[in-house]
Amino acid sequence: MIVVDSSFLINSSPLVKTYTLDEFFALPEPKDYSKMELINGVLYISPMPDWRHSNIIEKLNFLLVTFLGKKILEENCILLGPVFKGLKLPG
Repeated sequence: MIVVDSSFLINSSPLVKTYTLDEFFALPEPKDYSKMELINGVLYISPMPDWRHSNIIEKLNFLLVTFLGKKILEENCILLGPVFKGLKLPG
């Protein structure tokens, strides 16, 4: 039997509307491409990351490719996204 300390459970306000999966899937896509998640019936909406976030991810991907090298990437078929389309890998 698993015992869970109830002081660590996350509860939402009773004023917050809860959604079923059917209601969630019936919602329209946000026009600003925000990310919608349904967690325990509560709808969470996160804004799309801005260009700075994308720029940092691109740089981290480049460093990862440089560190791992072309051989490891080709052997394991690691795909790092459209950022590297046509990029010549080191090694």
